[in-house]
Amino acid sequence: MSKITGKEIAPYFIEYSIGNFIPKLNFKGETKEGEEKISTTSFGYFANIEGALNKIAELKSIDVLEDTGTMEVKAFVTTLKDIRYSLLKLTKS
Repeated sequence: MSKITGKEIAPYFIEYSIGNFIPKLNFKGETKEGEEKISTTSFGYFANIEGALNKIAELKSIDVLEDTGTMEVKAFVTTLKDIRYSLLKLTKS
């Protein structure tokens, strides 16, 4: 499996495996005993990197909403477009 990372998609990353691009996120949790544990969650399987990047753009826009509380629709759309634009630039470089 190959791993695609970058500051534009952080904290998310993409793994490539046998024709699938898989957007993922590592997060910290605890075991029943209270020990720290790092887990990974996947957000679907995509046939091309653009699909995986669009998913990350969607997830990052949700993160922005959670961080700021509420956001006007116009600001939300602008933020989503900005995130998608910066992620799609990655595919062209």
